[in-house]
Amino acid sequence: MELPKNLGLIKLPPHLEIAVYLIKAELKNKKFVSTLEQVGLDPALCSVDFSSLILKLIGFESNSDKVFDFYSRLLESSTNDFDLREGEELLNKAAFKFYLELEMEKKKLKE
Repeated sequence: MELPKNLGLIKLPPHLEIAVYLIKAELKNKKFVSTLEQVGLDPALCSVDFSSLILKLIGFESNSDKVFDFYSRLLESSTNDFDLREGEELLNKAAFKFYLELEMEKKKLKE
């Protein structure tokens, strides 16, 4: 299986490359869904949720309400970090930043 080479910023283990790739897809979808909501359309059929898979790939031991709340807030705020019309570079950076925030939260929860 050939894994996605989506970022090129640093070398990550394959399971984390997949996690960042899914984060990127989820960020892009969240931006799309938010835009549909802004123009008054119902985006229910267009939304995806990779949160459980992403959290498992990154190594969260528990998918508690606290973890999902953090994830949801981070997803909402991260959509402000890029504009899809400006190309992939900002989206890639936003996805990697999202990943780093999740890693920091995981570390905090283990302490």
